[in-house]
Amino acid sequence: MDTHKDVHAAAVITMLGAALDGRSFPATAQGYHQLVAWARS
Repeated sequence: MDTHKDVHAAAVITMLGAALDGRSFPATAQGYHQLVAWARS
């Protein structure tokens, strides 16, 4: 997870360091809820 003023970026990485998925979400309450929903999926 990398937080910024306008965007939160998150990535799913395997234990071997391979990137499986990554997304960016607006740094708003709605964007945070979207990030949490994505992370739980």
